[in-house]
Amino acid sequence: LVLMGFSHSFEMITLAGVIYGISIGVTRPTIFAWTADLAVKGKLALALSTMLIGLELGIFLGAFVSGLIFNGDISQIYLSYWIAAGVSLSAAVYLRGKRSLA
Repeated sequence: LVLMGFSHSFEMITLAGVIYGISIGVTRPTIFAWTADLAVKGKLALALSTMLIGLELGIFLGAFVSGLIFNGDISQIYLSYWIAAGVSLSAAVYLRGKRSLA
């Protein structure tokens, strides 16, 4: 997302998109496995469905907020990527802190 925020050419945005796609391909199976490992015995379907609802809600809210920021002004598109990168970094720091407390 940071690379997309810095992109000023078609080639750079394409490279950023490929890197982002690879990262999604690596992290999605990990998130599913992590959810399955943490699920209470007998509640795997509930855990996976809750996780998927969270992912879809994040996709919806991300698109909605990006649309509000973009608002038809192409110069604002980079701000959407910067905010998304900041939210992702905040989530990573939060989860890292929770992990060290466990």
